[in-house]
Amino acid sequence: MISQAIILAGGKGSRLGVLTKNTPKPLLKISGKPFIEYLIWNLARQGIEEIIIMTGFMSESFLKNYHNKSFFGSKVKIYNEDQPLGTAGCLVANLDKLDEKFWVINGDSFFDCNLLQTYQLHQDTNGAVIIGTRSQEVQRFGSINYDEKMQINGFSEKNKTLSEGVINSGIYLIQKFLLNDFAEGFLSMEYDVLPKLIIDKNLKLDIQDGYFIDIGVPESFKKANKDFPDIITKPALFLDRDGTLNIDNGYTHKIEDLEFIDGVFSSLIKAINKGFYIILITNQGGIAKGLFTKDDMQKFNKKIIKELRLKGANIDYVYFCEHHPDAIDETQRECACRKPKSGMILQALNELPIKLSGSFMVGDKHSDIKAGESAGVKSLLFDEANLENFLTKHGVI
Repeated sequence: MISQAIILAGGKGSRLGVLTKNTPKPLLKISGKPFIEYLIWNLARQGIEEIIIMTGFMSESFLKNYHNKSFFGSKVKIYNEDQPLGTAGCLVANLDKLDEKFWVINGDSFFDCNLLQTYQLHQDTNGAVIIGTRSQEVQRFGSINYDEKMQINGFSEKNKTLSEGVINSGIYLIQKFLLNDFAEGFLSMEYDVLPKLIIDKNLKLDIQDGYFIDIGVPESFKKANKDFPDIITKPALFLDRDGTLNIDNGYTHKIEDLEFIDGVFSSLIKAINKGFYIILITNQGGIAKGLFTKDDMQKFNKKIIKELRLKGANIDYVYFCEHHPDAIDETQRECACRKPKSGMILQALNELPIKLSGSFMVGDKHSDIKAGESAGVKSLLFDEANLENFLTKHGVI
């Protein structure tokens, strides 16, 4: 798995004029929040554990607010360049701090894509990968030229005769060894590194559909402020765990007992690509009954998420209830979260940017259905052997 991402945030953002006079472009507020926090959030929910922000212009603002702090479960570090090194020079200057494989993200663009799917499709590649997206803005960004094997063979400059094409989203999967031959100094990803990778036939393309925006010009900055409240607010697919994602052996908690329900990987990939947040809603009363520990449960959940991510799927958030009417400790017997109560779902709706309309709760017990319906979520009783077939039949994916 790739657990490290680099956000390139060293530019001055001069095209935004007065907006970036005293504020670095990635720290400009979009819908009330610094733009870079959307990037951090989108990386963290896809399993990135370490996020390095490469800074230059007004780096003290990044250091003060983000260095060595945790956001959404990811650790953020700031590396500052004393002089401009370019979009690739900052990477070469810090090779000793980089993993063998890592993501590189432009700090002024947001793409709602599935990084896990790109990794799953290209984990065996011996080169780099650009995530591209279909766009009608090729006159602004240029387009990517590629063959039937998704090998990139060049880039078309901004061309007024083109009305549509695949553009570079500014997201790259990079292997560290590809940068070993570059000397330290000013280097451009676009003009130095990518051309060499093309010559060496080491550059692949993965095309995904999703919302993309670059806030580098006033028009797109204004559009982002208008779009983002709706873009980050998505329907959720709430899923029970035992009996819906994995085989229920009765208080299942041992990693060696993990066995997935048929169709889980493919169904979750489809749900993600359709725009759902994937949220686990699970009763874990075995903790209160002393049958296993919270640590046992968390290890089991982490194993589930790791296996899903290796296949290009994911779980964005986990909510669990550790109470039970037969708890050893009587203080653990009553709660508002144990299904069929709706506390976990209501908590998610309160904490996350979830659109209630279009959301689903899916579980194999009537308590799951009652919890979902009490929270106002359309609920489906999973009563088949294959999750993908079930969700397809009910129009979820």
